[in-house]
Amino acid sequence: MAQDLLQIAMEHHRVGRLREAREGYRAILEREPEHPEATLWLGVLIFQAGQPGLAVEVLQKAAALRPEDPACWHNLGQAALYAGQLDVAVQAMERAAKLAPDRAETLLAWGMAHLARKGPGDAEAALFAFGQANLAGLDSAELHHYRGLALLSAERGEEAITALKWAIEKDPDKAESLHHLAMAYRLTGASAEVRKALLRALEIDPKFARAWYALATLDAEAGNLEIACSLFRRAIKAKPDFAAAHHGLGRVLQELKRPEEARLAMAQAVQAARGVFSAAKAEPASLAEAVNSAQDRLTAGKAIEFHHALAAMTDMFAPPKVPAQLLANLFDKYAATFDDHLLGRL
Repeated sequence: MAQDLLQIAMEHHRVGRLREAREGYRAILEREPEHPEATLWLGVLIFQAGQPGLAVEVLQKAAALRPEDPACWHNLGQAALYAGQLDVAVQAMERAAKLAPDRAETLLAWGMAHLARKGPGDAEAALFAFGQANLAGLDSAELHHYRGLALLSAERGEEAITALKWAIEKDPDKAESLHHLAMAYRLTGASAEVRKALLRALEIDPKFARAWYALATLDAEAGNLEIACSLFRRAIKAKPDFAAAHHGLGRVLQELKRPEEARLAMAQAVQAARGVFSAAKAEPASLAEAVNSAQDRLTAGKAIEFHHALAAMTDMFAPPKVPAQLLANLFDKYAATFDDHLLGRL
């Protein structure tokens, strides 16, 4: 009986009837609270509905019920990554990798979890995981991009340049790879190459705020203060809550003896750092509201991140991905080196 209900719920899930799928999984769990498949799929659904913290709780139970199933640990790791529970993410992905040592996507995700955590030894652990993913047959732009980030984190600039060039060769239109290549060149002191990489990134994505910021800082260092002002403003236009860009603009305006404008820029830097420019966040929705919202987005034909398994219904692993905000902040210490040089000059 429970198996029949599970198949019905999974079919609802597969075709995007998320409300019905949720009710189906819950009905099974009311009868059999320790039903492993219903627990696992409910955790997946909760994650897809945008509640990774709650998904972690459910997927931890699924992993306890099926401790030898790498899919449980992989999906737990992915949810924990999005929930910001980075120790849980690393541990879960490591367990998944040990249970599925030849699955390149899991090895890649294991490395990403280490990258996001940024603790002592995490950069080298990420490099090991990425190397294992490569040995398992993965040779994608994504792998080389993340390997370049790990090498940057380990301050191995020349190797980072090589890895990021491989990533760009495989995906020439990825602005983020060019931006990180600029950081690697910066680490090695190749100033001309820094500018070239940033300009190429901006050709691909003219709204890439961090690239505008880095260019502005280069011009500020060179004494081209009016140009730097213009570039900092481009960064702010692309990302109004970019506190470092407001701060950099304020410093340059001080050097240009424009104190009123400088004070305004510095005040805006403080506001940006406090989140004044960010859109107000709604209160966390209930699970029912989150599921309804996710289904409505599906009905409207808009994008939602579904696990690959929703088509095949087997080998349910989440596609490896690091949340955008974690990646955006991953190498702030390298972005900060641009700012540090500016501070020293001004």
